[in-house]
Amino acid sequence: VKEFLPGGGAAQEGGVFHLSNSGSCSWAEWGRKCLEEAVRHGSELRTTEISDSKLDEVEAFVAKRPRNSALDHGKFVQKTGIVPRPWSDAVMTHFQADGVCPAD
Repeated sequence: VKEFLPGGGAAQEGGVFHLSNSGSCSWAEWGRKCLEEAVRHGSELRTTEISDSKLDEVEAFVAKRPRNSALDHGKFVQKTGIVPRPWSDAVMTHFQADGVCPAD
């Protein structure tokens, strides 16, 4: 984060900077976007849908989870003027970068 701050972070900036892609999504929305990108690029899928599950219905999730765990990157945006790209764009780039799907 320091390299993005005015003056290279020379001024002391305290506190926590969260940095993530912009927007928010549920795990189900993220999974659906991954399937959408795979289909868009011609990948064969074993499944075509992601269903919503409540965490208390999933045996593997024994620890309490917050209802909303989206990170607030507002401080980063305020201090740098940089607005991170949307999370859905990052999913698309990931598919292309990992060679899972060729770029259009």
